[in-house]
Amino acid sequence: MPSHRILAVLRRFSAPAATALMAVALAMTAALGYQLYRLVWSEESLASQARVAYAVVAATELSREVASLVENESRALLLPAAASAAFSSDAPVSPSVVMTTADARWSPGPGHMNGRTPILRPSLAFRLDLSSGSVVAVPSTLKLAASDSVPGHVIAPEWLTPLIRGTLREDSTRGSVDYEVHFATIDSRLIAFMAVPVPEGGARLVYGVVADADVVAHDAVVRVMTGRAFLAAVPWDDRGRFNEETLSLSVQAPDGRSVFSITSRSRASARAQEPVALAMRGPLSSYTVHVAVSDADAPGLISRPWEWNAEQGTMALLVFFLALLLMTIWRLRQDGAMARLRNDFVASVSHELRTPLAQIRMFSEMLRLGWVRNEAERERAVAIIDIEARRLTNLVENVLQFSTGEEQPRRIVPRPLPLAPFMEEVVHGFDLFLEHRQTRIQLSVDRDLVAFADQEALRQVLLNLLDNALKYGPPGQTVTVAAESAGAGGVRLWVQDEGPGIPAADRRRVFEAYRRSRRDVDAGITGSGIGLTVVRDLVRAHGGAVWTEDVHPTGVRIVVTLPPAPVPTPESPTPPDSGGVAHTVGGLAGESSG
Repeated sequence: MPSHRILAVLRRFSAPAATALMAVALAMTAALGYQLYRLVWSEESLASQARVAYAVVAATELSREVASLVENESRALLLPAAASAAFSSDAPVSPSVVMTTADARWSPGPGHMNGRTPILRPSLAFRLDLSSGSVVAVPSTLKLAASDSVPGHVIAPEWLTPLIRGTLREDSTRGSVDYEVHFATIDSRLIAFMAVPVPEGGARLVYGVVADADVVAHDAVVRVMTGRAFLAAVPWDDRGRFNEETLSLSVQAPDGRSVFSITSRSRASARAQEPVALAMRGPLSSYTVHVAVSDADAPGLISRPWEWNAEQGTMALLVFFLALLLMTIWRLRQDGAMARLRNDFVASVSHELRTPLAQIRMFSEMLRLGWVRNEAERERAVAIIDIEARRLTNLVENVLQFSTGEEQPRRIVPRPLPLAPFMEEVVHGFDLFLEHRQTRIQLSVDRDLVAFADQEALRQVLLNLLDNALKYGPPGQTVTVAAESAGAGGVRLWVQDEGPGIPAADRRRVFEAYRRSRRDVDAGITGSGIGLTVVRDLVRAHGGAVWTEDVHPTGVRIVVTLPPAPVPTPESPTPPDSGGVAHTVGGLAGESSG
């Protein structure tokens, strides 16, 4: 829809309707804003819950796989010795069998774990005789770190025997499976042991190993972390996620020391999240794992691809109602501005109507009552009535043209129009107006110049331009009215006065409706503010253009261009060439009301 039609539709809204529309828009915007807030808050809450859930999953999976790894390696070390002892009727199997197996796993050779580093590196293997309470210990034959030394009280019978007896007693009440591996932690030492069952029931011998719990925890976590990704792919993000890309994870000993820690690559720029803390399972149950997943670490796990959902729909409606609200506010402002301009226009037109009407009534009353003293006064009264009537006619024509121009543009019927006789007629019709202002009009037009124009519309254009020149120019000035060929058959005509000119700030707006210079208003010059608007509309209806030009040292020139006239036809003959005409039309001072 063209912009002028949109504006015409908007102008039909009354102020109360626009106010009601704005109120509805405000209410809807507030409701939609609240709904959007709830949606955003709900999504953030769900995202936070999802991150916590993923952290719990990661911590649980890590704990389960670490426990399984340590249990499997402990069983692989202890089961051969325990099984041999169960079927041996001679002397008990020495714990050195356990240590030999462990050392072989750590040394290159046939017993090595196919190039994979073992998790369990015992510094000592022991055998406990539950019937006598005696303990036999065998240290590792490999060179170990200083931290791998085992305090004596860790394997002392008075401490070890009650611990193992108590553990086995609890397992027997739960129906424990034979050859099950049991674990205990003391002084950062991990004790793994396996009881040898006897046919009568219960156990007589226990084989076990002692290792550094921190080292076991660290190595087991590293093995598990490098072996798999804990956060699985989701339907909208099937790339998979590496742990170091998505997780901030740490494993802490019972005393709070960190034995393993990683921070996700994007953690520095991510929004912090309180880590989830879970106790590890099985062998390392005294250790805790702390896991955090941030929104920047795993965006594909939480944020789905863009799709048209309730949030986007609410956003679209909110934008729509905001636009509607802004349009309503703009329309109310426009209505207020137009109302002020219309009030000024009505006041100006009322003033301009009141003055000539008062003059006409006064001089007609003088003629009716016979108060004129001689023929000269009678002629003067009739002339003033004629002048004021002409002013009223021109003003009414302008108002009618302007009021109907927007809804129903004036019908223009251009015809070839000889400009010289036409402009002489219009200028001579201004003789009576010139007397009061002691103004001279200098006309310059070629006799053979023809314009393609509507005669009555062009007459109104010239009358408005002449009225402006007389109104804003000083007394005693010379107004120049001229026309010339603009090339290619076009016509250029102008009206130039000797007034103060148009301020630079008003030159681009002088043809807008109701626009009047603040300088003219302050000077008390009356006017409706639509004269030049009517000129613009009539000239554009002809397909021409109008603009202003400054004249130095003082004055302003308003230039009008008209389209070229067609080739003359027999029905509209061109006047004979009689050369150019340049003459001055003047008048004596007379009494009139401006």
